[in-house]
Amino acid sequence: MNGLGYDLSFELNNFSKPKVISITEMAKNIVTFILFGKPGQYPSIPNIGLDIESYLYSHKDSLDLNDLKQKIIAQCSILDEFFTEEYIDLKIENNSKGQPELKIKIKYAPNEIRRQKTETFQIGISYDDLNKMIYEIYQEE
Repeated sequence: MNGLGYDLSFELNNFSKPKVISITEMAKNIVTFILFGKPGQYPSIPNIGLDIESYLYSHKDSLDLNDLKQKIIAQCSILDEFFTEEYIDLKIENNSKGQPELKIKIKYAPNEIRRQKTETFQIGISYDDLNKMIYEIYQEE
């Protein structure tokens, strides 16, 4: 995986300067941008985005998790964020309401050269009672 530079959030730190987000937070932002972005949404990078909502809707009965994983990896590499297959795990489980939920688990090592610990976060994507897409992103301890 490739280490990234710095990115800022819209928040301010204790010194009223733009807050620098962590590399792991930036990786989360990149993955969610790719999942929920739509191809053609950004003219400078027209192929970026998976439009996961329409993808899950049209493939709900025959979802190929390996194909989806490869698409996520390919899209991340366009934005210079390099994941390999061992760092991303996809599975479908039933949530607490019995509805299928796509879980994307990403193990991210901010800088393997410095041997920093690997951090893990998950993105859970499902539908609510009104058939609207909902998602949750959380970091594992």
